[in-house]
Amino acid sequence: MPRTLEGTPPDAARHAPARRNARWSQRLCLAAALTMAWAVAGCSRPVAHVEPDVRIVTDDQGTLVNQARTATLAPGLRHMRIYNKGKEPHEAMFVQLPAGMSPADYVAAVAGGALFPEGALDYSGPGLTAASDSMDIWLPLDPGTYLLLCWNKDHATTLPPAVVTVTGAPHDAELPVADATITMREHHFAIDRPITAGDRVIEIVNAGRAMHELDILALHTGATLADLARWREGEASDSVFSGPAPATVRGGALDAHRIDTRVWIRQRLKPGRHALYCGMPLDSSAVSGQPFRNHADAGMVLEFLVR
Repeated sequence: MPRTLEGTPPDAARHAPARRNARWSQRLCLAAALTMAWAVAGCSRPVAHVEPDVRIVTDDQGTLVNQARTATLAPGLRHMRIYNKGKEPHEAMFVQLPAGMSPADYVAAVAGGALFPEGALDYSGPGLTAASDSMDIWLPLDPGTYLLLCWNKDHATTLPPAVVTVTGAPHDAELPVADATITMREHHFAIDRPITAGDRVIEIVNAGRAMHELDILALHTGATLADLARWREGEASDSVFSGPAPATVRGGALDAHRIDTRVWIRQRLKPGRHALYCGMPLDSSAVSGQPFRNHADAGMVLEFLVR
């Protein structure tokens, strides 16, 4: 679970590319209109299972994109699916590298304690996904060179990332119609309607001033949010959990320097108690590989029921 700071985003975030073509804006408006129409009608409609054109495979040896350590993608809204084939949770953060920074430079900066190597921009990505699980995400990418890496435990420095070049004519995937929208602010989550079991599309919006992220956790029988907090108290690095797990990670959406980035995720949810969790650091002095207080400690954790 990556790393973000409170308050005004860094200068690099203010100058992040703002290229979104007319097709993207029109499709965003159409998706919002369709979502409202379904909500007003009270309909329960099936999710269209369009196959993704980008496949991310994570395991305990690193990250692959479309079966390769290097890949080229078109810019625009991309539909991706993460498959975790490892034995522990993994995630896949897109990080756009600035001119002159190599993948090795970025990894070295993280190894030296940097949570946000200077000039590099987080572009979100699929959140922590349990072993043998998968999840879909719709995510906008601008032209550039990206690392795709896992921030769980020490994976950002010990597992090889994928290198993704985003170039060429824009290509926008078809936007899904959301079953629910989760809004993130300082320091809380809001869900706009009940979430029922099944394959569900969730739109994730950051309406705050700081960077946020969202992990979905299926709480085990009898587990509480206090158990979840204790599980995190003993962490020795960015995302190392302490003791028996009170929950199973079910994916989510990682942080983005562009505060207004919207993403959509699709996950098969079972009935039961779940939690939303933001693991971004509160303190600007937080160091990679060291414990820190995060947004969940400030109240950004929410229990909800999938019926």
